[in-house]
Amino acid sequence: MMRLLIADDEPLVRNGIANSIPWKTKGFTEVYTAEDGLSAYEMTKELNIDVLIADIRMPGMDGLDLIKRVKELDNGIKVVILTAYDNFDYARKAVSLGAFDYLLKPADPNLLIDTVLRAKKDRENELIKKEENQRIRELLRDSMPELRERFLNVLLKGGWNRQMKERAEYLNIHIDDAYSFCIAVLPEDIDDIGEEDKQIRMFKLRREIDDFLNDLKLNGFVAEQQDNIQMVIINGYKELKPTEEIWERIGNHLHEFLASRGFNVTMGVGNIVNTIARIHKSCEQAVNAVGYRFYLGKGSTIYLRDMEPSGDSIYQDIYEFTESLLPFIKMGKKENVIQGIDMVFKRITESMVPISIAKRWIFEIIVTLSRVIYEINENPDILFKDSDPWREVNGMHTLEELKVWLNDMLITTMEYIEIRKNSRNRDIVDEIYRITEERFGDQNLNLNSIADILHYTPNYLSFVFKQVTGENFTDFLTRYRVEKAKRLLMDKRIKIYTVSLEVGYSDPKYFSKVFKKITGYTPAEFREAAQR
Repeated sequence: MMRLLIADDEPLVRNGIANSIPWKTKGFTEVYTAEDGLSAYEMTKELNIDVLIADIRMPGMDGLDLIKRVKELDNGIKVVILTAYDNFDYARKAVSLGAFDYLLKPADPNLLIDTVLRAKKDRENELIKKEENQRIRELLRDSMPELRERFLNVLLKGGWNRQMKERAEYLNIHIDDAYSFCIAVLPEDIDDIGEEDKQIRMFKLRREIDDFLNDLKLNGFVAEQQDNIQMVIINGYKELKPTEEIWERIGNHLHEFLASRGFNVTMGVGNIVNTIARIHKSCEQAVNAVGYRFYLGKGSTIYLRDMEPSGDSIYQDIYEFTESLLPFIKMGKKENVIQGIDMVFKRITESMVPISIAKRWIFEIIVTLSRVIYEINENPDILFKDSDPWREVNGMHTLEELKVWLNDMLITTMEYIEIRKNSRNRDIVDEIYRITEERFGDQNLNLNSIADILHYTPNYLSFVFKQVTGENFTDFLTRYRVEKAKRLLMDKRIKIYTVSLEVGYSDPKYFSKVFKKITGYTPAEFREAAQR
């Protein structure tokens, strides 16, 4: 719905332009006239004019002042100057003020029509763009909660940088580069309820945490992580590092607050970090602390500091060594694992490390074993049956007892893993083959996407595939796609770029490079040779 206004103090010119040209057939629904600049200005404000044809010399307000005043309205109106004054300064000033075009009287009707229609087209395009931008802004506004959630999840993975700071300001997330720490909150009362009730419960939990942060006037944020964990970031201790007393008080108070609201939760509290860029470290610690609930019981507030003594270099070395044992345990290399444990126990004995620290290290080994069992999709309960490992460890009084118990646990675990893996790995590889057959044309097919389908980690699938088949999955997939491509290339009706897409390559040049590397021929050379 386009509106045209013609402003000229000469009635003959004004009415002639308005009446002699069929503007409505040109897309203008309304055509108005004004006898002076002031009237034209008022009409542009009241009538939402889209295109204005204006003379330079008019009473009340001349054309140049009219352009200036109209542009100040910022309503996107297009102004075409039509004047008898052949003055370059006028034209230059009109253009500098934002006039769409400058025509001299008497103007050729066709030139006038063409100029006005170009102005109308520009105006229409601007309105379309404005509507599109408004629609995008509305969608963006509706997506703000999801965008904030994504932002916090990136932050929790160590993604803080200058761009993140600017994005935080845009998302209205007020983050200070200051002392901070994380609390992981895991609800313990949602496993046996329906999905809808679970989502309602999780929503209420998040609202309660927000209320807690607001009540204490804490600068904090909540982001949902995997396995229903709500990650609470406490941020904003800019000048002074919060004392351990404040740190513990916040954690304990939050636990009590949620309990008073009817939530049974286990909480893990990470250590304080001195910059928001390291908050992911505190969050990792908080999640790890929650993991200890398997042994310490549900409904606890667990500080990772209590599980790993700070400042004890011996224990830190042992903790890191525990992580290094993980691949040997997975591969079932008993000799390497036992030798490693012998070496660590020897160091503990020589260093006269208190038995309590040795017990805590045993605890770390149990957690490591549990992770291995989880990765092969088994329940860690198979390790302990009806026993309580933490109670058993606490009941031991010598390092030798701990060593014997741990060796038995490790050997039993590795033997069990080996038995289970031998019987299941072939099935897993068969599933990988099946998915590859079904989806080889998907350019996004890789071990990550297959892992999502089969509910294993990509690293575990890679290990299993290599162990069973003797080759890497990537090499297998490439070879498989090339074999499929060779069959398709036998049909000369199928274009090479189509073959490329059919076998999962969006870039025909890259497909040709891969094909030649495998076969020694480009796709075109192979097709030509095959048809001889």
